[in-house]
Parts: sequence; C-alpha cells; structure tokens
Amino acid sequence: MAAARVTGRFDNLIRPRKPFVVVDSYVGPNRRKTPRVGDGINLVAVPNSLRSKSIENLHPTRVRDAIDRAWNDVEERMSRTRRDAIGTLTKRVLSFYDGRGSPDELRRDLRYLVQQGEELVVRHRGGDTVHIAEIAACMTVVARRIMQSPMEPHSKDIRLIPHLAGATRMSVRAPTESVETVGEIVDMIRDYLKLR
Repeated sequence: MAAARVTGRFDNLIRPRKPFVVVDSYVGPNRRKTPRVGDGINLVAVPNSLRSKSIENLHPTRVRDAIDRAWNDVEERMSRTRRDAIGTLTKRVLSFYDGRGSPDELRRDLRYLVQQGEELVVRHRGGDTVHIAEIAACMTVVARRIMQSPMEPHSKDIRLIPHLAGATRMSVRAPTESVETVGEIVDMIRDYLKLR
C-alpha cells in the first residue's frame, strides 16, 4: 500500500468532525458543502476523541467532557425540535377539520404526531422526567384514536389534542416546573380515556 494512502487514511481518522445538524427530519453530520444563506440551522460542534488523544494531547477526562457536552447539546436541540414539531403537526391536523389539507396529509401528520409522542415516551420513561412520558403517552393515545376514524373523529378528541400537545410542549420546555400540572392533566385524561 502506498505511503500516501496510509497517511490519507490516518488524516481521515483525525480530521475535525463535521458539525451535527438537528432538525425535524434529520439528526446527523452536516452534509452540505457550503451553508445556504438564511437557513437558520444551528450546528453542534462534535469533538473527535482520536484527534484529541493523538495530536491535541488533551487529557482523556477533558475529551470525555467535550463529548458529553456535545451530546447534551444534540439532545437539547432534538427536544426542542420535537416540541416544535408537535405544535406544527397539531396545527396541521386541526386545520384539516377547518377545510384545509387532504386526507393523505392528515393521515401522514397524525402518524408523525404519534411517532413524536412515542419518541418522547421512550426518552423520558423513568427518572425525573417521567411526567413528560406520561403526558406524551396521553397525547399519543388521543392521536391514535383520531387515526382510527380520521374523517369522523370524536369531537372530544379534536378538542383534547391541542391541549395535550400544548401540555407536552410545556413539559418539555420546563420539565421541573411542570411536574405537578402535568400530573393533574394526566390523571384527568386517563380517566377520560379509561386507561386505569
């Protein structure tokens, strides 16, 4: 193997990582060669631990801390993206019943709303933010009920979904402050849905 090829591979391993993009439809390395003007997409710097250990001579604890900070940043942006997606999807679902959009768009938005709720449930199950999982689960159940007969949903479900989406967004935005309020909402919704 040519020496240039070996050094080229090594350079690939230690080069700075591409920053991560966290948006509604994609979480991963930024694939764009050049930024687009007005995108407004925030990028998360991702450390390359091999580079840090080999040429920057950083202490392993500092490398681990840098990775943890980057991951926490990615998780925070994912949370915000899900929160914003829940609001947008709920508005689109409700707009169908005001005469805008197609049945296919409605079904797609409901599926995506359920998916967003399920991801929050998995992410917040157990621990200090279990109330977020509970309110997201209630929202998901109501969205699924609407999916069962999207052309003629129960009027209570249509009235409930924006409130549940709002409570879910609020609990993600302020996890500690929302524990008590979300607990009360979950109890009422569970009674309504007969989940107990």
